[in-house]
Amino acid sequence: MDIFDSFPTTGTLILLGLPLLYLFGTPLLILATFRAEAFPTIEPVPPDEPLPEVVRQRFFEVHESLTRLGFSNEGTFFLPQAVANVKSLIVVFINRAEATGAVSAVVYADQNGSWSLQESFTEFCTRFDDDSEINTGNQNTLGAFPIPSSYLSTQHPRIRDVEDLFAAHQAIQRHHALRRRPLNRLDEQFGGDVAAYISAGMTAEFEYAKACGYLRYLGGDHDGVTAAMKDSPYRPSPPFNKPQYGATFVGAYLMAWKQLWPMKPFFSRARYRRDRQLLEEAGFKLPSNYL
Repeated sequence: MDIFDSFPTTGTLILLGLPLLYLFGTPLLILATFRAEAFPTIEPVPPDEPLPEVVRQRFFEVHESLTRLGFSNEGTFFLPQAVANVKSLIVVFINRAEATGAVSAVVYADQNGSWSLQESFTEFCTRFDDDSEINTGNQNTLGAFPIPSSYLSTQHPRIRDVEDLFAAHQAIQRHHALRRRPLNRLDEQFGGDVAAYISAGMTAEFEYAKACGYLRYLGGDHDGVTAAMKDSPYRPSPPFNKPQYGATFVGAYLMAWKQLWPMKPFFSRARYRRDRQLLEEAGFKLPSNYL
């Protein structure tokens, strides 16, 4: 018997190596390709833009529900396109009586010449006078970036009804922020400029991810970003050379592993249990499919 006969075959080595390539190669792809701009340009969707029927129908359903809840439609916007043939749109709503904002978001992709809906969700957001924030959404995908400790963010993908989701948001708000004063940041800080409001919110998320070691600057005016984030309403002074953000080595792995098997089910189950417990503590009656 040759000593080499006891070694794994080439096929076995390949089979063993594929999971390792999947787990350790995917983050390297994110490290090489992830790019995001500080204060990104947010474009409104033209009224004559031919949106896919499935997208139009989803927005119509959410619009009807939010209008009944006292929200007004502030406009529809494209988010920066990070992947070719994939588009992300959001419709922004505000309930001025409650000082609560809402977004209806859809992600759709071009597959062989036809558009298909990849994900759709609604999220409510209330900011308070102590800079804390409560966010309640029904998205399935876990967020890529860390969340500030002063933010209470929950995801309930099983609550598909928008009115039920808003009731859940209000229950959490009553339980955790009864004595805090909510702020209408869209009007008070941004003078109703929805595009600036979205752009600043995205930049704040990137800046926090950078502070946590997930992202790094790639060129541009770093001091200008810092100065703008300390100002209100977070608008850089021209001329301003916007930096880009790229993933750090550690950040690329943390972002990727949240979305990859076998870690994704673990993170998802932990998030589900925690968010369900928060709803129960707030006295919210869970839908039958949540039990």
